[in-house]
This record gives sequence, structure tokens and C-alpha cells, in this order.
Amino acid sequence: TGTPKAIAGAAFTLNAAAGVTSGYTGTPTIALLEVQDHANVAIATGALTGAFSAGTGATASGAAFKYLDVGNIKFLANAVTDSGFTAVDQTVDCVAGSSSNTLVGGKYGCTIGSPATATMGRWYPSHYSFTGALAPACTLGGFTYMDQDALGVALTLRAHATTGGAAAASDPVTSRYTAGYPNLASVTISGDNAGVAVAATRLASPAFPIMPNNALWTNGLFQIADNYAFTKLLAGPDGAYDLFKLKAALTDLPGGDGSLLIGAASAQETNTTRVRYGRIQLQNVYGSEFLTLPIPMEIQFWNGTWQRNSIDSCTVIPAYAFSWQFPTGTVPRPNNLAACETRITVSGAAPVYTLNLSAPGAGNAGWADLTLNLGATALAANSQCTAVGGAGASDTPINVTWLQFNWTGSVGNPRARAVFGTFKSPLLYRRENY
Repeated sequence: TGTPKAIAGAAFTLNAAAGVTSGYTGTPTIALLEVQDHANVAIATGALTGAFSAGTGATASGAAFKYLDVGNIKFLANAVTDSGFTAVDQTVDCVAGSSSNTLVGGKYGCTIGSPATATMGRWYPSHYSFTGALAPACTLGGFTYMDQDALGVALTLRAHATTGGAAAASDPVTSRYTAGYPNLASVTISGDNAGVAVAATRLASPAFPIMPNNALWTNGLFQIADNYAFTKLLAGPDGAYDLFKLKAALTDLPGGDGSLLIGAASAQETNTTRVRYGRIQLQNVYGSEFLTLPIPMEIQFWNGTWQRNSIDSCTVIPAYAFSWQFPTGTVPRPNNLAACETRITVSGAAPVYTLNLSAPGAGNAGWADLTLNLGATALAANSQCTAVGGAGASDTPINVTWLQFNWTGSVGNPRARAVFGTFKSPLLYRRENY
């Protein structure tokens, strides 16, 4: 509340009454540290500009004062003073450095000072501006996987004072537009993908601020800056969101000041980025115990069907991330493949890798189950086979949980079975005669 109501930065007139009906020709000045805002603290440095002209008898005026902030202001006692008008008397006829109107030793103060004023005015923002950017986890590919806590979000709205020209994002920011100012505008950040709404609540870890929101205004800035995970849906894969962006909207209070968020629609939204539901697929394989056995591995994303994520150049899969298990066979079908009689190397690069299992050799026909540990903790002790010999160290997790998938009824790691000593057919050539 407060009158008169004015746009922050708009010029206004300030009058200083001399307390006489004529004869005052001095030029008063303002002690800015003695001017307080609506929170009863000194106004920000540089927030109040302008100067008085010389007095014209009863008053001195300034018509180009500007308050580049919001809220009310008030002048404390002696906020406006004139110590020059009495210069001729200051040697002996008045008390130098004093603004007292009470006689001290038969003299008044040499400084003409103002009394404290009531709260005056209510300034409000001229306009608002927005800047925002989304930074993908995989910079080269320009994408982030769902549930990957690495989607950079940097959003800033600013409340501005006017400079008298066209409203611009470079205009001064009103620093008192913050908690304690009663008329803060509500901001809504929403998601969008190619014109289709996407709930901003899918951004989590940490939880995305509840919208609409006016609690984040601090010193004229409304800011959100963190890394978020675009969460997967419990119902299953969706997307891809290859044109995902965030949009800003601002609502003034009902019956409020009518200040607007400037710029075209493109100036009120972030850049676009890709968000994809991903997984890693392994395939079961079989072959001779005398040959290297390759296992195909592919990084995929959902786009109505599972497709190779050809833009993934960031996901690294090391050999030590695989946990090996060597199941016990049966009498009819013995498993003669002992722990680490074969070892794994990984070739290729994202999104297509090949796991190469070395030939275990004669007498070692059997099978092993391999699990790619995308989690955060080891799966089993002595389950790593990066060298031929006895069981190695524990598998080393790579904490890429966003590429886990519901393969068997619950979300988990990709697995494959490698069988040595099994062939596609026992026949090399068949011929039938009729």
C-alpha cells in the first residue's frame, strides 16, 4: 500500500519546504543513508537518484527524482539538509554542524534540516524478463536419459525498473522485490515437447519447486539452478522427448500493477534438449569352446519401439562391471566351465559394444551367466573375470541405474548366458537323394 503509486524508475517531483514564505535560495541535498525502505532499512545504494534545484523563495524542488526499486520510502530526520545557505553566519552566529532549532548559547544550528516524514509512495516493477537454459548430461549427443540426475536447469526471472526507454532485460533490477514485499508476482514454470504439455513435476532429485510460486523471489531475482532427473513413469517407457523445453509464465496479483513478462514467446522459454528412456540390452550366445565368443550389447531408447540410441557417445561400459556366475550342472548336462576359465574384454563404443569371451579350450564346455552391474553396489564377491585363472575380485558397479530395465518383472540389470560347446547344428552338410 501507499500513494502515489508509480513504476520503479519513473521520474517524480520532490519538494523541500524551507519553512519561510520568501527569501530561501539555498540548494538542499539528500543524505541517502537517512532514507529507509518499507522494511525500515536504508535503501539500496544508487536506488534514489536526482537533485534539488536552488530554492525559489519558499521551496526547493527537483522534478527528475527516480526510485529504482519497489515498495515505500520514508525520510528520517535530517535526511534533507542545507548547510550552505547560512554560510555567511557560520563563523560566529550559528552552531556549525548542527541542525538544532533550539537555542544553545543563544545560537541555532547552522544546518537547515528536515523533520522525519511519513511513509510515501508505492513503487512497483516496470516489467519482468526471463533467461533460461537446459544443459544435457551427454553434451555431444545433446540428450539426457530419464532418471539420470544430470539435466542442468538454470532459470532466472528478473523484476526491473524502467530507464525511460523500451523495456529491456538489461534494465536495473529492483533489489527490494523480495520476501517481505507484499505484492510478489506468481511464476509458473511448465514443461513442453513440440507443443505438448509435459508435467514439470517429472523433474525430481531434488523435487522441482511447486508451481505457481512466488516464494523464490530474492533481491529481485526468481531463480532455479540445479541438476534434475526427468523421472520415468511407473507404467513403463514413454517418449522420446526430443524437443523438451521449459516455459515461464508470470501472473500479477488480481487487480495488481499490470507489469508484464517482456519478449516474444521464444524469449520466455529455454532451449530444447532431448530426454530419452534408455536401457542396455545383452543377448544370449553360444559357440565353440575353441573360439572367442562374442556377445552383442546395445544401448537403446524408446520411441514407440526400442531403437539404437545412435547419439549416445557418452556411456562407457568397462569389463570390470560384469558379475559372473557359473551355475552347477546336472549329471545329464554337466557344466565343465569353471570360474574364470574364460575372460572378458569389451570392444566397440557407445551405443554398440561387443563383449569378447576368450576360448576356454578343450574339456571346458559349459556356461556362465553375466550380469552388467549398473547399480551402486557390488553384486557378488569374487565374481569378476577380467583375467584367466581363479575367481577374481568383486564386480565393480558403474552406477548407471537409469539404464536398468524391467526384464523379468522388476527393474534390474541386463543379463546374458554364454554357452561354450554348443553349436547351431551338428551337421556341416546334408544332402537328400530321391
